[in-house]
Amino acid sequence: MNLKIGVIGVGAMGKNHVRVLDGLSDRCQLTGVYDLEPERGASIARDFDTRSFAELDSLLESVDAAVVAVPVFGHYDVAKKCMERGIHVFVEKPLTATIEQGRELIGLARTKKVKLQVGHIEMFNPTIRVLKDIMQHEEVIAIDIHRLSPFDERVKDIDVVMDTMIHDLYILSYLAGDQPAKCTAYGRALHQHLNHVVATFQYENAVIATLTASIVTEEKVRTIDVVTRNAYIRADLMDRKIVISRSTNFFMSNRNADYKQQNIMEKVIVPFQEPLREQLVHFLDCIRFDHEPMVTAEDGLNTLLMADKVKRSMIRLKEAGEPS
Repeated sequence: MNLKIGVIGVGAMGKNHVRVLDGLSDRCQLTGVYDLEPERGASIARDFDTRSFAELDSLLESVDAAVVAVPVFGHYDVAKKCMERGIHVFVEKPLTATIEQGRELIGLARTKKVKLQVGHIEMFNPTIRVLKDIMQHEEVIAIDIHRLSPFDERVKDIDVVMDTMIHDLYILSYLAGDQPAKCTAYGRALHQHLNHVVATFQYENAVIATLTASIVTEEKVRTIDVVTRNAYIRADLMDRKIVISRSTNFFMSNRNADYKQQNIMEKVIVPFQEPLREQLVHFLDCIRFDHEPMVTAEDGLNTLLMADKVKRSMIRLKEAGEPS
C-alpha cells in the first residue's frame, strides 16, 4: 500500500510540494492538505483533486507522513505535533526558528523513531553534486557564493540570513566538509529586517569562504566561484552550467616568455532534474526502506548554528562601534 502523505501549509512552496506529490502516485497517496486560510487550502485541493482538511488534527489522523511548509515560526509546533503522533516529517528549511527548538525536534524524532528530513533543496541540485566532485580533485583556496534577488513581500517578516543565506550556509558545509573556525559578517536593513548580508568564514585549513545574500537586487543571481591552486571554477545554479578555467602546463612552465598562452576552458552542462522531485522521492524512499535522509535534522541544526554565528558576528561588530 502506498504511503499516505499530507501537506501542511500551501503557500508558494507548499503548492509546489502538492504538485510534485500529485505526480508521485506510484510512491505515495496524496491524502490532502491543510492551511490556516481555508479558501487557499480548498483552491489547491480542487486544482489537484485532493481533500482540504478543515482541522489539522483531522489531517494527521489520516496520514503516515507530512510535509511541513508553514512559515518558519510555525515549524516547531507543527512538526512536533506530527511526530508526537508517530508521523514522519519533511520540514522546509530552516529546521526551526531557534536552535533550542531544533534540538528538541531531533530528540523527539529519535524517541518516536520517525524520519525528520529538512528541505535544504540544494543538496538535490545536480549542479552542486557535480561541483563537489570537481572540487574533490583540487586544492581549494577560496569559495565565493552569491544569492541575490528582488525583494518579495512574501518574506517580509524574516531576515535574509534565515530565508536566503540559509541555502548557501548548507551548501558551504557540504562543499567544505567542515565547520568554520571564524566568522565575520556585515549587513544592511533596508526594510523591517536585514536585507543584504555579507559573511566571511575562515577554516582551519586556511580556506576562505564569502557568502553574499541579498533581496534588494533587480536581477536573480545564483553563483558559486571556487578558486583553487590550479583552476578557477564558476557554477551557475540557474543555468545549470559549470565553467572551469585552467592554465596550460606549457604556460605554467614558461611564465617568463614574452607571449601569452590562452587558458584551457572546460564547460560542464548539467542535465536537468527537478530538485524538489528528487528531494521528495528521497524522503519517501527513506521511510519505505528505513534509510537515513541525506539531509538530516542534525544537518539542519548545524546550518542553524552557522546562521547564528553570522548574526552574532554582526551584533558584536555593532556593539564594538563598527558599521553594520
